[in-house]
This record gives sequence, structure tokens and C-alpha cells, in this order.
Amino acid sequence: MTFDRTNEFKKYIRMKGTEETQETVSIPQSKQEMLNDIKVFNKNTTELFKNINKISGKLAKLTELAKSKSLFEEQQTAPQIQRLTNEIHTNLQEVNKEMKKIEEKRKEIEKKYKITGQNENHREIVCKHLNYLVKNTTKSFTDVLQIRAESIKEQEKKKHKYSTQQTSTSNQVYQRNLNQFSFNEDDSIPPDSTEVDIPQSTSVLLTNEHLEQRVQGVQNIEHMLNELLGLYNHITFLVSTQEEMVRRIDENTEEAVFNVEQGHSQLQDALHSISSNRGLIIKSLLIILFFALVFLVFFL
Repeated sequence: MTFDRTNEFKKYIRMKGTEETQETVSIPQSKQEMLNDIKVFNKNTTELFKNINKISGKLAKLTELAKSKSLFEEQQTAPQIQRLTNEIHTNLQEVNKEMKKIEEKRKEIEKKYKITGQNENHREIVCKHLNYLVKNTTKSFTDVLQIRAESIKEQEKKKHKYSTQQTSTSNQVYQRNLNQFSFNEDDSIPPDSTEVDIPQSTSVLLTNEHLEQRVQGVQNIEHMLNELLGLYNHITFLVSTQEEMVRRIDENTEEAVFNVEQGHSQLQDALHSISSNRGLIIKSLLIILFFALVFLVFFL
């Protein structure tokens, strides 16, 4: 006797579906929350990596500008150096704050979800690497500031030396003019002579203008030399690139010649093999033809 248990089977399926739905609702809630926290952690670390890379780019530019030695470069780059210094300082403060938040997030995930093993080690390694990058970036920024301070000291020495030389020259000119055009009160001036009166400030002004023109000329020459140096470096780079291309072409040409020779030898070997096989085929055909003739003559 058979029993129809279809309804029982459907009831069992509905019951199992309800249990699975409850499990998918209850268990993955904490799992989904954990995944969201890990996603936030990964997003924050990625943003921090990007910010550190941006700071490194600005730092490289600041290092190049801070190494300027000439007065002309100092006048041109001082505003840009100040702007980059302020930006990097602000960015480093923000990066340090972000690093603290990432550390707190890692500890929160570890404490909240009791994650151990490879996943937790991965987040710990990421945090250590980020701390290392932030530390190195901060140290590099400090080194650049020291270079900048030394450059400013050298510029101040040059300015002080220039001002001292200028004052000494002005005093010498003033004393020479004073000795040349000084007269005693009792001396009489001839009636047909003309009284000469050269102001002291005129000689000093002429000397200052001459020195300023010389300084400007030196700055212009230095600027031109820097441009020529940049052009020379660019040309050197192009020449080295062309030499590299020529070397690669030579290597490729030699490789192509070698391959052609190898191909030629392979073709010759193939030709010899075909020639030997052709002779064997002809001999075989002749033998078969001979036996066919013998068969036709003697057996037919």
C-alpha cells in the first residue's frame, strides 16, 4: 500500500526555507557589519597612501627649490617655497590625524570581532608600513627645512658682504671727492674761475647704480647659464636615448642576421633530407615497376 507524502515534503521544504531565511537574516548581520568596518579600514588606508604620495611629490619639488644658491633664484622661488612649505606642513598634520584614526579602527576591529590569524596580521603590517612612510616623509621634510635654513644663511652672508662692500666703496668715493673739492676759507677764488660744487649724494648714487647694474648683469648671466645648463641636460638625455636606440637596433640587427643564418642552414638541411627521400622514392618506384613487369611477362 502506497502513501502520498507530497504534502509532508512541501511542508518540510517550507520549514527548511524559513530556517535558512532566519539564519541569513541573523548570522550575516554581524558578518556584514564586520565587512563594512573592514571596507572602511581599507578605504582609509588607500586614501592615506594617496596623500603620502602627493606629499612626496611636493617634497621633491620643495627640495629642488630649496637647494637654490643664487640671488636670482632666491627672488624667483621664495614665494613658491613658502607656499609649498605651508602646504606640506598642513598635509603632514592631516596625515598624522588620519594615521591615528586608522590605528584606532584596526584596534576596534580586532577587539570587536576577535579576528586573529592572517587577516589581522595583514592589517597590522599595513599600519606599520604606513607609520614607516609617515615617519620617513616627516624626516625628509625636516631635512629640507634644514637645507632651506642653510641656504637662507648663505644668502644673508652674501647680502651682508655686498652691503659692506657697497658702504666701503661709497665712503672712499665720498672722501676722494671731499679732498679734491675742498678749499680753505682764507683762499681767494680768481674772478674768472668757476666755482665747482659736486654734491656727495651724487657720487654715492652713481656708485650704487653702477653696482646694481653689475649685480643685475651677473644675475642675468647666471639665469642664462641655468637655462643653457637645462638645455644641455635635455640634449644629453636625447643623445643618450638615441644611443640606446642605436644600440638596441644593432642588437636586433645582429639577432636578425643570426636568425637568417639559422633559417638558411635549416632550409639546407631540409633540402638535403628531401633530396635523399626523393631518391629513395624513385628507387622504390623502379623496383615496384620491375616486379610488375616480371609479373606481367611470366604470369600472364
